[in-house]
Amino acid sequence: MTDQMQEPQNLISKGNSAAWDQKWNDAATYYQQALEIEPENFKALTNVGLAYFEMHEYHEALKSYSKAIELNAEDPAPYEKMFLIYEALAQPNEAVKSALHAAESHLQNEDIQKAIENWKRVVEIDLHNIKAHARLGMVYERLGKKKLAVSEYINTAGLLQLSGNTEKATESINRALQCSPENIIALRAREILNQGRQLPLPEPVLTDQAEEIKLDVAQLEAPEPAKPTVYENPIIEAVDKAMIILAEALFEEQIFEKDGKHQRNAELDEGLSWNLEGGSDLTDDSLLKLHVSQAIEHYSTGNEKEAADHIKSAIDDGYTNPAAYFLLGFLYTKLGRVESATRSLIKSVPHENFALASRLLLANQYSSSEQWAEASKEYLEALRIADTSLADKENVEDLIHLYEVMMDDLEQREGDEAYIEMSKHVEELLLRSDWREVLTDLRSKGRSEDGMLLPQMDALLDDRRSQIMGVHRDIIDLAAEGYYGAAMEKAFFALQNAPSFLPLHATIGDLLMEQGKISGAVTKYLAVADVYAVQGKTERALAMLKKVIDLQPMNIEVRQRQIDLLEEYGKKEEAITEYINLAEVFFPLAELDSARAAYSKALKLARTISDDGGIKLKLLHRLADIDIQRLDWESAIDTYADICEFSPQNQKASVSLVDLNYRLGHKPAAEKEIGRFVEQYDTSTESETIYGYLAALKEEITGEDYIIRRLVDLFKHLGQQELAISELDKLGELLLDSGRRDDAVEVIEEIISLGPSNAEAYQKLLRQIRS
Repeated sequence: MTDQMQEPQNLISKGNSAAWDQKWNDAATYYQQALEIEPENFKALTNVGLAYFEMHEYHEALKSYSKAIELNAEDPAPYEKMFLIYEALAQPNEAVKSALHAAESHLQNEDIQKAIENWKRVVEIDLHNIKAHARLGMVYERLGKKKLAVSEYINTAGLLQLSGNTEKATESINRALQCSPENIIALRAREILNQGRQLPLPEPVLTDQAEEIKLDVAQLEAPEPAKPTVYENPIIEAVDKAMIILAEALFEEQIFEKDGKHQRNAELDEGLSWNLEGGSDLTDDSLLKLHVSQAIEHYSTGNEKEAADHIKSAIDDGYTNPAAYFLLGFLYTKLGRVESATRSLIKSVPHENFALASRLLLANQYSSSEQWAEASKEYLEALRIADTSLADKENVEDLIHLYEVMMDDLEQREGDEAYIEMSKHVEELLLRSDWREVLTDLRSKGRSEDGMLLPQMDALLDDRRSQIMGVHRDIIDLAAEGYYGAAMEKAFFALQNAPSFLPLHATIGDLLMEQGKISGAVTKYLAVADVYAVQGKTERALAMLKKVIDLQPMNIEVRQRQIDLLEEYGKKEEAITEYINLAEVFFPLAELDSARAAYSKALKLARTISDDGGIKLKLLHRLADIDIQRLDWESAIDTYADICEFSPQNQKASVSLVDLNYRLGHKPAAEKEIGRFVEQYDTSTESETIYGYLAALKEEITGEDYIIRRLVDLFKHLGQQELAISELDKLGELLLDSGRRDDAVEVIEEIISLGPSNAEAYQKLLRQIRS
């Protein structure tokens, strides 16, 4: 069975090797052999389609790509190749359909730049395509390219008016004005439309305008961290963080979220699907951003009710970032809307930035209504968060266990006295500007008997804490000595007295694991993780999921769950690391598409954080490697171009970009990249770098006269005539071999002008060619 599964993959690999060497006929043969074994192998179908395409067997290529689409209609690659084929076959209508499908797929994959490229292809062929212009306008607006957005909205309006749909034309003009209210062209277009005159129709896109839409990676970078600010208390500090997040959202290309994770917006999709037949209006997140903007403005002027109303509207429209829920809970608390505040704060508790402040606000609400049991729990959770955030890393795990014992102990109390004492004590510790210094100072001055608890908290508990912790330690000691049965028996007995003590449940999972009962251990860890997640203790849930992943590294579902929790908790760097780990899980399974998707998500997340560029560069290189393995060379070109933009002096990426462009016949693009790389260096002082680059190109890419010409120019500039003559001699030979006699004559004349020692021989060769 395994051999049968491996055989198609081996044949595909052989085909890929042949394709890389440009032996397309051999490649097609291998791919067809793979398809005879597995007719629905998507990769084999797309690869054989590419082979037929390169051999100009377009109809065979179309058959292969059509079958591939039947298997996976969401992959844009087959549509893009079909576009090129239909273009070569002079079938513009089919080419337009293919490009629109490709754009749809890229949009679904959140690759906005690629979607734009395909809509532009549509417009180049069918200048009056309403759907493409409407979508371009909306996407340009999302990217903050207001000038381009207004232009496309007016183009859309003109075409709709021409087709007799004046109502939709008016909507498009209004959208242009909503995007840029003071835009003179949009204002004039509205006047023309109101007068019943025909609006101007689209004109071909200019080159400089096309360059303007290129995404600026720097715009996606997170701002530099601000200087430390002294806040009145943790709540005010969290409010400030939340306001910053809301302000940053105004500059994001899309701010619709769900459960703390970026999601595609169904309303946006609907708007982008709008055309003559559809009745959907041009609606995306502009109204949402307006609510966010007005919320910030009202809050800054002290109008808390209006600020709360606008945040609520933003949430209702799809902006469910934890920052919005926290601010809404904070404002509702100040406005006395306790139940509404509680609902919002419960949703912000799981996020690292707002967990402490959310707990404190919830505790304050409960204490105000004299619900002291609930108040003390929230205060204790708040203290746990604060205390563990300052503790030494090696002590955090034990410290968390102690707080869980304290929580369990509180639940056993009767009467409000202990709850009130706990609540007031924690409130005094945390609701102050110097709470970090106070907690740190308390730890340095004294500890409880177990060496972990703050001494003041120790006095608030009875002997039950030490009993539970003692039993827990006994269980761990028994396990360490190999007495797993005795340890398990003691653990189950302890559960009767402390059934809600989650560390004990986790320890049972550890015991099952030590006994080799992996399935039982995983089940226990996942159950504990579920409870922690429900309680809003995201970091504890993550610890349990990590145990599962350590036991089952290939458990993709748990890995994805871990990543989701990390993103919800605001641990972006760790989420990026886990995306990378997830991608590496897919490699042994030969699931390159899934690996690429994981790396792409990691890169998208990496662009929202500040770093020295190392992680982004690493991810881009991995994406490029995968694209090469998938024979998706167009995507590889785009990825290497991103690397060169991000790291302009990256020689390896530039050489790869030039090589791929030459392989695919994109000669002008290859030469442009060579020029870009060379021209960033000073020829007089950095000639070695330039030579090393050109020499690497010459070694990697044979038969390209432009590379030799750049070497000649370098040697001539440096006064190294003999080296220049040597390269020109090779260039002349190359031109003669390819039948370019006139060009060869020019090269020989140039050699003679440099005064070679054997000038007579070149004169003789020149006469022979001319005769």
